[in-house]
Amino acid sequence: MDGYAEGDGCFGQKMSLFAEVALPIPLRKNFWYAVPDKYGKKIKKGIRVLVPFRKNLLTGYVISLTSEAPFENIELKEILELLDTDPAFSSSFLSFTQRLSDYYYSSWGEILQISLPPSYTVKTRAVLIVCEKGKKFLNKGLCRGLEREVLQILTNRPYTETYLRRKFKAGGLSSLLSRMEEKGLIKRQRELKRPLKRELSAKKSSPAQLEMDYSLDSTLKETADRIKEALGKSDFSSFLIAAAKEKRESIYMDLIKEAMVSGLKILFLVPEIEFTDRILNEFEKKLGENAAFLHSRLSEKQRELTWKRIKTGEAKMVVGPRSALLSPVENVGLVIVDEEQDDSYYQKESPAYDARIGARLRAEQEKAVLVYGSESPSVGLLYKSQKNDRFFDLNKSRKTRFKRDIIDSRKHAGLLSQPMKDGIKKRIEKKEPVLLFFNRQGYASSLVCSRCDYTPKCRDCEVLLTYYKKEKKLICRYCHHSESSFMQCPECGAGMVPGSGFGMEVLEEELKKNFPESRIKSIHKFAVKKTQEEEIVKDYKKGKIDILLGTQMLSHMPELPISCFVGIFYPESILRLADFRAGYKTFRYVREVMTFVKNDRDSEFLVQTYLPNSYSIHYAVSENISSFYEHEIRNRRLMGYPPFSFLAELLFYGRDLRSIAGKSRKLLDVLKSGKNHIEILGPSFAPVKKVRGRSRVQVIIKSKERSALDWALGKIVKEIRTKKSIFIYE
Repeated sequence: MDGYAEGDGCFGQKMSLFAEVALPIPLRKNFWYAVPDKYGKKIKKGIRVLVPFRKNLLTGYVISLTSEAPFENIELKEILELLDTDPAFSSSFLSFTQRLSDYYYSSWGEILQISLPPSYTVKTRAVLIVCEKGKKFLNKGLCRGLEREVLQILTNRPYTETYLRRKFKAGGLSSLLSRMEEKGLIKRQRELKRPLKRELSAKKSSPAQLEMDYSLDSTLKETADRIKEALGKSDFSSFLIAAAKEKRESIYMDLIKEAMVSGLKILFLVPEIEFTDRILNEFEKKLGENAAFLHSRLSEKQRELTWKRIKTGEAKMVVGPRSALLSPVENVGLVIVDEEQDDSYYQKESPAYDARIGARLRAEQEKAVLVYGSESPSVGLLYKSQKNDRFFDLNKSRKTRFKRDIIDSRKHAGLLSQPMKDGIKKRIEKKEPVLLFFNRQGYASSLVCSRCDYTPKCRDCEVLLTYYKKEKKLICRYCHHSESSFMQCPECGAGMVPGSGFGMEVLEEELKKNFPESRIKSIHKFAVKKTQEEEIVKDYKKGKIDILLGTQMLSHMPELPISCFVGIFYPESILRLADFRAGYKTFRYVREVMTFVKNDRDSEFLVQTYLPNSYSIHYAVSENISSFYEHEIRNRRLMGYPPFSFLAELLFYGRDLRSIAGKSRKLLDVLKSGKNHIEILGPSFAPVKKVRGRSRVQVIIKSKERSALDWALGKIVKEIRTKKSIFIYE
């Protein structure tokens, strides 16, 4: 049931219009407000409004209007101000975001808020002001000390409590301010901070020499033509293309041209921000058009102006990561989700949603054509797509010419196996660059005392701090807290030594020992800045680096060139994850790395592993894709995992572990009343039981029917009032 905003307002007055407002708060309900007569002819569905909520002022979004009072004998608060002349959201967009909210049990108001530029949210802050009684006390000298100083500074202008604490640096200031409030000397009030109004400046296309595109061979053309038949028919349809990046992009470009000829807009989603520059450059070179690039790294001004370009219809195509799904583009005829297998599409912080499923919901709403693309499609999507004739497997036509081998580390001493050494040496002698992947950060997983076993942990997370030897840092891989490393135990004074679980820096040291004359560089998170990453990749492309070493994120850098020798160390580390998709993720990781091998007979790809018989690694290296999917599908069917069930992961979190543990146990009682066929695993500690100071308890719910899962989640959301995140897999 929707909520209502109670307070001083319209009861007993002649108010004839009421607005249902979605608020950006983590609650799955909307609130009703009375519309003052002066706004009766101006208010519209989809506009932003300023409303009182408890002691705050919030930017809300009107989602419906009615002339009938929603509640009897209940006094409603009034809308304070209309923030728009024209609606910020279309009816179609509101319908889509409501479905997305319902699907993931997220707050509709929070989804609407993140779909707007940050400047569109009117910010408020609590400030302290001097009351008349306070002025009299000050003038008559009835106060002294810190109380007098506070009154003096507040007579000039209002200030926040945070500013006063920083100004006076006095202990007990909060208690003093509370006493002054009780005495009526000062009071708190909300102060609005309005954003600057920016005019839309149109981005003009720069003159460009258009490139003719003859990249569609007969197979690609046949695929593109099949999809183009569905364009413009005002009926939802979806397709999956399994192919290498170059082939997919050739098809995408052909589809985009066809959509634009038909007057349709395009929404193009990519997993990482770095992918978009190349897409935009190709788009402008081949079509001579400007696309809108929407993402979180834009400045506030850039994001607002880009949003306006999309809203006014100037941009014919919107490109970006998952946040671009929530852009205001209208008349969408084609939705493309490239690299659909990438987990970056899943937003796990509130409001949680999967942009891949969101793309389907939006395409259904717009009656558009949806195209998923990947070289290694996710298992669930591939399984569903194979049941119809809208799956195009273009990987079969690929002929791999390079040499491939799996090295059993158990048969070799040392970190670098002999075959790996020989392969690298051969390339160094031929002056060919070497590309190596090792998916483990830092020098060691931790430092440990050689005498008392003390190990430094993150102050806010229940994890060991990763040791970075080159930077002399200890860094938390979750909250990124860092501190200087120390080699003397603070508990007993003995020496600290690297713990088990060596990282990339150890491998880098080993490479420098074996190849002292070589130019070796590494890229890994926390140790290298973004600008440094780009410079290193540029140097590698220019031949200034002999050996480049990186983690899995290196494979996501679109400008990384192919190499004649690529090696990967211990990809089985992913298999240790408590995740039913670990086998697929390992397979995908190896396949991603293989795309950087030059496809000729002289090139080589080596995998060094302690699990040479793992089906994920074996099938990835041998490129026996169909056998891998058959094996994975068989395992998931046996265990009842998606796509043979619907699975929800509930994460309860908070500062008070006892409280959230109790709330999570209550879940069992809440669900006992149902006759639905659901399976509950937990509650138990999450794999990482504390992150950023908040304890975490996990519950897994499985069901073969989405309706049964929805029933369970609906009961939980309604009856268990605590902070939680819900992630749904299908």
